[in-house]
Amino acid sequence: MIHDNQPQHDSELTDGSASDFSADNCSNDYLKVGAYDWLHPEWQGEFYPDDLPEDWQLSYYANEFSVVLVPEARWSAKDLDLQEWSDEVPGNFRFYLQCKQLPDDTRQEEVKKCLANKLAGFVPEKECKDTETINIVSGVALIDSSSHALREWRVWLESNASTLNAVFLKDSPLIQKNLHDFKSLVEMLNL
Repeated sequence: MIHDNQPQHDSELTDGSASDFSADNCSNDYLKVGAYDWLHPEWQGEFYPDDLPEDWQLSYYANEFSVVLVPEARWSAKDLDLQEWSDEVPGNFRFYLQCKQLPDDTRQEEVKKCLANKLAGFVPEKECKDTETINIVSGVALIDSSSHALREWRVWLESNASTLNAVFLKDSPLIQKNLHDFKSLVEMLNL
């Protein structure tokens, strides 16, 4: 059963206070699986068709996955139109926005207005040691999936899925097959 693109219940966004620095805004009916960013040069020709323009890649990605963790440098760019992102993805798609610190109230309101219910939340960037393969913050796990076999990830998922809203793969490089395999594992486990 493929559930990653199932409709989600809309929920309120966090109020943005420092004590509410979380990405707990997605319905946790299912554990969502996605990538850390959707722009990966190695995906051209592997996942994205060779002739697909870069500005169409988000829409293409959103046909396969229902969440993405966006690095701060991408979503906070001054010339970026977040409303365009919102318009390019289906209604059940959610953006998690990584940030070093919570944006000021004005910027939060601006982002919330542009992304509306497609904003799952802000995810604080946590310092990682080079040896860390799993980084869990605010119900979101950022992992290097190539660090373990799928069988080991299964055990980890069964132990941790109840505390997670989403898992994002941040392998270097991120191989599309690994992302699909991880998503299939979560679906198989019905998490």
